[in-house]
Amino acid sequence: MESNPPLHKSITLHKPVAVCMNDLPQNNEITDIEELNRVFKFLGIEVVLDSKDSNTAMLNKLEEICSKFDYFSDLINSIQQTRDNEMDVEKYKLVERECDMLEISLASLKDQYSEYRDLDKYSLEDLENELAVLNQNFNDVQFETINREVLSKIYDFIKGEPVDGDLINSLSYVTEMKGFRNLIEKYEILSDIDQDSVFYMLAKNESIKMDDVCKVLGGDRINTLELLYYLQSVDVIVFDNLKGSIKLKK
Repeated sequence: MESNPPLHKSITLHKPVAVCMNDLPQNNEITDIEELNRVFKFLGIEVVLDSKDSNTAMLNKLEEICSKFDYFSDLINSIQQTRDNEMDVEKYKLVERECDMLEISLASLKDQYSEYRDLDKYSLEDLENELAVLNQNFNDVQFETINREVLSKIYDFIKGEPVDGDLINSLSYVTEMKGFRNLIEKYEILSDIDQDSVFYMLAKNESIKMDDVCKVLGGDRINTLELLYYLQSVDVIVFDNLKGSIKLKK
């Protein structure tokens, strides 16, 4: 069976070259790659370690050098242990990165949970009602902005002020429309009602709150409830006491 080729160029041992003692490290411990290369040169080992080599590449070179000498078996075992430790470090770095990514994801989930928890204090029905009111207000403003001139003439007509013939002819096509009749009736009613009264609030708005009525009546809740239940009994309003909302009965 053929053996696997070495991971790098085979190491050849030569007789020590003639060097002076100054060419060797001055202490018993080798502290850097340059000192180790000088020892290799002194021993005639044609290997040069490069600081750009990876840790694994250096360990492979050192292991092959030591394998040339039987009495370096302990050192070979030490190199193998170092290589295993190097692999463990790489695995640790990978796990550490995954932990960092999980920590980032967890922080994002905490922020989302905090936002969802803040939404719990809102009632979905209240939000829908508020959105409907805002949409209605927006549509009203848009309509009035686009048709400001025509509406101004119509308001004058409703108040009995003179208007041009073109407007009268235009209105003749819509006098039988229920919505238009209701609009005229609404503005006629509003013009005759005190703006600070409860009936003005009911005529102007599709729905009002009981608290607003209570304020108009001086803050007396009992009197407000008595009035509302009376108006409901004579089919003037629809009063939802759970929501505290009041509407004119159609």
